[in-house]
Amino acid sequence: MADPSNDLVYQLHIQLAYIEPPIWRRIVVVGQITLLTLHQMLQVVMGWENSHLHQFIVGKTYYGEPDPELFSVQQVNSALGMLVSLTS
Repeated sequence: MADPSNDLVYQLHIQLAYIEPPIWRRIVVVGQITLLTLHQMLQVVMGWENSHLHQFIVGKTYYGEPDPELFSVQQVNSALGMLVSLTS
């Protein structure tokens, strides 16, 4: 049976915290996009140059580039759709 996250599309609203006026973007991505690819896409749509550490937090799990100062960071090759289904 096919994985249902293969067919899903997500509309994401990304907004920077603590900035006035608000700086935000709305993007549409497929459920199979990996967090690494999502990170790369965010760099482009926000006009950033990949010069800062980043992480995605899903529930109590942190995803990002491994950093010896951080605890239990998962790799960013997880698919967005799979993570959404874990939190639903």
